[in-house]
Amino acid sequence: MTDEQKQIIIDYQTVFDSDGGRRVLENLRKWSGFDNRIIPQGVPEVTAFALGRRDMFLHIIDKIEADPNKDRQTEAEMEADYAGEE
Repeated sequence: MTDEQKQIIIDYQTVFDSDGGRRVLENLRKWSGFDNRIIPQGVPEVTAFALGRRDMFLHIIDKIEADPNKDRQTEAEMEADYAGEE
């Protein structure tokens, strides 16, 4: 991981580790439809838009939960982190 990539992770964590950042993150969670278990089907553009919103939120969560001191997390480690496992 480059120094720039590490700094971006630290920046995400700094921005969202405040009262305002947590409020914005909660708003993005709702806006992204992250908690919706049903993805619109039938109209490809609508489905793609909904998945894009969700992907944006997941990108932010991945950055917030990343360890800037690790070179790379494996997919299994990221899933365990996300699930709250150790």
